[in-house]
Amino acid sequence: MKDTRRRQAILRTVLSGATAIVLVLAPVGPTQAQQSAQAAQSAAASPGETEDAAERGTAFLRQMQGTYRGRGVALIPGRPKEEKVICQLTNQFDEEGSALVVEGECASTMGKTRVEGRLAQEGERVTGSLINALKGSTMTKSRGVFSEDGALVVFSSFVNNSSGNLTRTRQVIRKEEAGFAADFYTFDNATGEYEPVGSIAFAAE
Repeated sequence: MKDTRRRQAILRTVLSGATAIVLVLAPVGPTQAQQSAQAAQSAAASPGETEDAAERGTAFLRQMQGTYRGRGVALIPGRPKEEKVICQLTNQFDEEGSALVVEGECASTMGKTRVEGRLAQEGERVTGSLINALKGSTMTKSRGVFSEDGALVVFSSFVNNSSGNLTRTRQVIRKEEAGFAADFYTFDNATGEYEPVGSIAFAAE
């Protein structure tokens, strides 16, 4: 029960004013996303690899442009069990800024909310957030690297503009034949680990 309440408080998106949704994932053992993140955490590009890394990141983001419909599950605060969530995203690649701009909405039986995000290629790393559900927070740090299996793993830090509380996130994004999949995590100070708080599979329309 304590774990559930903690996860509910970690990743929030406002729905219809006061209602919030939290995307949740319940893995059994190490997931593909966790293995990708562990491999990427120790990865670092050498000076000679910077140009290749930049080209790889830009190509990865450019391939994600388009319109997508995503499906996952959501844990609504005050509800006893998870509920399905459907997301609609429009991704546009900004060639001048080497950035993927994400706009759309996610909905559950409790309502729907607008979502947005931005992933940009900066030097040899990708920075930003595919979907930023931390409303009222400012990103202070971000770095993304590719794991050996080709997944993009982005670590970011956010500071709440009102409370000053720090939230550390990890997003693992994998290209798939029909679109892409994204797994979301936030760092839990109590366990000292990144806890899964969301998972959505997106298919191109």
